[in-house]
Amino acid sequence: MNNLDYQDPFAGGSNQAEFQELAKALSTQATYGLTDQTGGAAFRLESIQGTLKSATFMETAAKFWQMVGKKKAGSTIEEYSLWSDPGDGEFYTEGGLPQEQDSVYTRAFEVVKFLGAVGKISNQAMAVRNLVDLKAQETLSRTLGVIRKLNKTLYFGDATCNPLEFPGLLYQMTARANSENVIDCAGKRLRLEEINTAARIISDNYGTPSHLFISNEAKEYYVKELIASKTYFVNDASVMRVGVNPNEWLVGNGQGIVVQDVFLKSLDPGAPRKNQAGTFIKEEGQPPSAATSSKAPATPVIGTVTTPAHADSAFASGDATNYDYRVSAINQYGESLYDTELTVAVTAGDEVLIPVTEGGGAYATTAYKVYRKKSTESTYYYIFQTAYSASPQSLSDKNLYRHGTTMAFLMDFNVDQVLAYHQLLPFFSMPLAIIDDSVRWLLKLYGTLMVYNPNKIVILKNIGGTAWS
Repeated sequence: MNNLDYQDPFAGGSNQAEFQELAKALSTQATYGLTDQTGGAAFRLESIQGTLKSATFMETAAKFWQMVGKKKAGSTIEEYSLWSDPGDGEFYTEGGLPQEQDSVYTRAFEVVKFLGAVGKISNQAMAVRNLVDLKAQETLSRTLGVIRKLNKTLYFGDATCNPLEFPGLLYQMTARANSENVIDCAGKRLRLEEINTAARIISDNYGTPSHLFISNEAKEYYVKELIASKTYFVNDASVMRVGVNPNEWLVGNGQGIVVQDVFLKSLDPGAPRKNQAGTFIKEEGQPPSAATSSKAPATPVIGTVTTPAHADSAFASGDATNYDYRVSAINQYGESLYDTELTVAVTAGDEVLIPVTEGGGAYATTAYKVYRKKSTESTYYYIFQTAYSASPQSLSDKNLYRHGTTMAFLMDFNVDQVLAYHQLLPFFSMPLAIIDDSVRWLLKLYGTLMVYNPNKIVILKNIGGTAWS
């Protein structure tokens, strides 16, 4: 061979380019897809892990549902008798008799409600090879959806706003508890001082405070307050860790545990919702960017907002500013898009009256939700809901619930004397009739929350992140 005719393939020139093309043809590359792979990438097997990763909560996150006592219900109407006063003894004269006295007994009841979710998988989907057991995965998904709704309803259910749900803890407390059983933190952090007061109230009502249910945010602010006030104890001379993790509390009026519940983040009884593209149409405690159901009511219309003075207003001088409002309509199916009212000037002692007209539509409104922010802020937060009564009707904001705050409940967690969940039917999966080429089933449970003694529970509302001065 004539060495003059030899060309080194690594020496550059046209042969260098040809070699690079050859290397590219044999490379698997880092591209991905189904039909657009070329060269060695066309032979590469796609690799996907054999487990489905969860980006949502699991059953153990629903703390209230997990821990609340369960009792067997005997009917769709659950009644109980309440003994509220045993009478009193009295001193009497020799040979005489004390006066006769009556004990006080009353009867109360709650209506059992029905909660469920439908699962459905096409037979074609079940016939092909899948990453997971589709039936088991969809059953888990539907179960978690029911548990999320159930846990939030246990706290914030309101049968006046949705007649198909049972009244939750907040509603029953507001309707029946003494006014002192509500402690307003007014946007400030939760402290041991408020816990001590709440424990004293429960003790005064012959209860034993034991469980403090609290949101993650409120727990964060509670820890910050403990650190700022240096309210913690070092018991070991050889300290290996420094910090505060108050999972228990001890005050002069009792002791108990702190239970963090992620579903106490917002008072909004509605769950966050995403569309099939994975984009939020409703984030936690915020107004939806679109109707959450095709059967949701039409968007309501806000009229001219007024701000008369009101003796029960909780707007203080520090709250005087301009506010923006959004109002949406809800029914059993979902929530509508909102209407907006901007720059409502509020001064101390004012009540904000928001006149709302129903938007019409095929599916009637059962309640309105109100969201609020300061005009200088960017995010709206849920503050309250009001049952539909007429069109138009005025919605009243007295600042009883502050936007951007959370709530906690201190309880005597006695299942026999204070509260329990009465279940007529525990979780049950029922096959549904075959009406198309798919498998369907109904996951359901029947029950209601019974609060026998609301005065042995204290609401700590409007917990925020502002430090105490």
